[in-house]
Amino acid sequence: MMINTRIHSHVSQPGIPRNKTNIITVWSASRRDWNAVRHIEAACFGWMRNVFGLWPRVGQSDTHTWVAGMNAAPVGYLIAYPNMLDEQPVMYIGGVGTLPEYRRRGVGTHLLHAVLSEYPRLWLHVRAGNADAIALYQNLGLQQVRRLPRFYSNGDDAIVMATS
Repeated sequence: MMINTRIHSHVSQPGIPRNKTNIITVWSASRRDWNAVRHIEAACFGWMRNVFGLWPRVGQSDTHTWVAGMNAAPVGYLIAYPNMLDEQPVMYIGGVGTLPEYRRRGVGTHLLHAVLSEYPRLWLHVRAGNADAIALYQNLGLQQVRRLPRFYSNGDDAIVMATS
């Protein structure tokens, strides 16, 4: 499924004139998107994601991955798979990221709309200090379910958020 959306960029991009209409396209990923997802995941979360990231799951039968492109270049991804929440199988967003230079342009919103259109019931973990991501998820209808102290390897707390 392809979702095309036109957005107007208010932030100039190198090589793209200010006020040019940019097109965000979201598509269901396959193995051919492996390297793009790997690159975006490592750019968002560090080089160790090349070794321990979710990108190898792209194309697996139990995993659903979407890629967002801007002007035909992949700039974001979302990986989801079934996981248990309160003893019920619910689609879990295991990873979502946008290349740093394309953040705050609607890419994450488009990726989340794509997954929500197919899986209206889902959940995820988000770092408690990531106010931008928490606000995005709340604007799309996710609610805080619980806080997990020291969930991440660096000691950060996680917030579990879910649709109702």
